Amino acid sequence: MINRLRIKLLVIFCLFVSMYLTTNSLIAQDPIKVDSLLKVLKTTSDGFTKNKVLNELAWENKYSDPLQSLKYAKQALAVGEKINNKVAIAASLSKLGAIYYLQGEYSVALTHHFKSMKILEEINDLNGMASSFNNIGIIYEAQKNYSEAMAYHSKSLTIREKQGDKNGIAACLINIGNINYFQSNYALATEYYLKALPIAEQMADQDKVAGILSNIGSTYLDRKMFRESLEYHKKALKIREQSQDKFGMASSLVNIGSLYTGLGDYKNAFIYIQKSLDLSNEIGAKDIVLESYQAYSDAYSLTDNCTKAFDYYKLYSQVKDSLFNIESSNQIAEMQTQYETEKKEKEIALLTNDKKLQLAEIKKQTVISWSVAGGGLLVMLLAIVAIKGYAQKKRANSLLNLHNIEISEKKKIIEGKNKDITDSINYAKRIQEAILPPDNLVKQLLPDSFIFYKPKDIVSGDFYWMERDKSFNFPSNQLVFLAAADCTGHGVPGAMVSVVCSNALNRTVKEFGITEPGKILDKVRELVIETFEKSESEVRDGMDISLCSFNVVTNELKWAGANNALWILSKEGLNEIKPDKQPIGKYSEHKSFTTHTIQINKGETFYLFTDGYADQFGGEKGKKFKYAQFKELLIAIQEKEMHEQAEILDSKFEQWKGKHEQVDDVCVIGVRG
Repeated sequence: MINRLRIKLLVIFCLFVSMYLTTNSLIAQDPIKVDSLLKVLKTTSDGFTKNKVLNELAWENKYSDPLQSLKYAKQALAVGEKINNKVAIAASLSKLGAIYYLQGEYSVALTHHFKSMKILEEINDLNGMASSFNNIGIIYEAQKNYSEAMAYHSKSLTIREKQGDKNGIAACLINIGNINYFQSNYALATEYYLKALPIAEQMADQDKVAGILSNIGSTYLDRKMFRESLEYHKKALKIREQSQDKFGMASSLVNIGSLYTGLGDYKNAFIYIQKSLDLSNEIGAKDIVLESYQAYSDAYSLTDNCTKAFDYYKLYSQVKDSLFNIESSNQIAEMQTQYETEKKEKEIALLTNDKKLQLAEIKKQTVISWSVAGGGLLVMLLAIVAIKGYAQKKRANSLLNLHNIEISEKKKIIEGKNKDITDSINYAKRIQEAILPPDNLVKQLLPDSFIFYKPKDIVSGDFYWMERDKSFNFPSNQLVFLAAADCTGHGVPGAMVSVVCSNALNRTVKEFGITEPGKILDKVRELVIETFEKSESEVRDGMDISLCSFNVVTNELKWAGANNALWILSKEGLNEIKPDKQPIGKYSEHKSFTTHTIQINKGETFYLFTDGYADQFGGEKGKKFKYAQFKELLIAIQEKEMHEQAEILDSKFEQWKGKHEQVDDVCVIGVRG
């Protein structure tokens, strides 16, 4: 299985980016247009025309020949500075920023966009300002500074809506959708993409249509709907191939390769990933090279080729370090601060100009009125005061500089430690998600089902588990074991406990051959307690669980629960099977777990779940969702297809949560008989 986090990293760079929309669209090189522009460049003597032509040549070559593109843009800037035209200079700086961004040089790109923004504000060019806001927001997205990215895209959208600029509005909607996607707000992301799609279709902007299709495919992917996602990404690739958009093609190829990996089709996976790697190296797209190495590492690890998986992971790490280093982030923060400071100083200077002129005139009249002797004495007194003040200011500045250096050093240490901790937790997530059953196995054994899994943190205390009986291939004994488990705590502690509990479940079924749910839980409890008793200190951790064995031929369901119930929905309504009120772990009064046997009729659905969904705070009054409302929701969506039920549960959860923090891990499993 390709886990959710790795897929997300792979699709980030395929998400459509609308950049510098004021004069050009993101399309491949048009040879006829390039020839025409070169003829104009040779014949024109007008500086402004030459600047404009060079900028257009730079943009036409941005994917087909990135180095030539950069050369044209630098020539355009030189021409603009020579003729001292602010519009030309701002356009060239913005163009350079966009090209550096596409080449993965985020720090350099942001430098040029802030310089362009300063000039555009001076000449009050609203259209140019909207584009610059958009471009700066995109770079903050790449740096994962989503609050700043949202602020700049919102500024851009406000201007575009006032101007009635449909092209710009679509770009802003796409980019705001991307930010929600990056933060796992998939329902909101899809909403913004669907607002942008009809605008792009109305304008016959095939490049933008391809980008939106790719984005929608990415939201399907994060809902673990691989085949639907593959369909949308292939549609996007077809459009990008027709327009020879090499950057977009490379993005689509790596995503399709990763999707084939998720579906277990490794032959096609390797073909598409290699195509992406070749193309991204050709055009110098470092970010997609990064994702291609990650995709190769993931695919080889799933085919048990650990040597190649490790080799590609090392390549991935080398490229990642060059793209996202702390120095780059510090440079960006420094540039933004400088830009904001200069802007405020200019506003203050304009507001106080008249006052300064008045004070100067008064001072002039006062100096004339002083007598020569009195003036000499005053000059002496002023000199003493100035020298004393200067000395005090110098001493204060020295202390302030020392204090700033100390703060800066501590900040670097903290950032380094935070990076190490985050990297370790991300690696722990890879290990933890290895215990989850592959999606293709779930679809194979239980085709009419869904698993809605939403961890609170990077790693989770909830997990879902599936196994089949050793004699599964015998027609009379096609048993599938399925469970939704909630371990003590969440985050790193919960994840550690989940590995222990998952291992106990596997041993009970595979090693000890136990198939009755109640007896499985008895044995799992014994193994978990045995594991934790090895510690010198008392450990009372464990889990709540809803566990069943389901015969996929006869529809006979056997179930046992530790504090977590079973719900069965039929035409007559919802039937709740109560669990045993005891956990898997140390407890004051242990008793054997009860096995319940139920016949699931065709069309009936049963649900296993943890307490995370019902315990989420939100709504207008910030209250818990609660089990009663959870039941009403499942009853209301009962007629929907299973994958649609999962989407509705996700959307409703995000809507209810709103701006509140997610309080616990969430796991809901639905199976239709």
